[in-house]
Amino acid sequence: MTIFTIMALTTTDNAIFTMIYASTSWTIHSFFFSKDNSTI
Repeated sequence: MTIFTIMALTTTDNAIFTMIYASTSWTIHSFFFSKDNSTI
């Protein structure tokens, strides 16, 4: 995670990519998390 942060601070392109990657991962995790909650 720290490496991604350093890369993000290096260039704008990496920053945009990191934000997209982070938001996508968060969305996927939230989706599965809420799915698990509904099954319980």
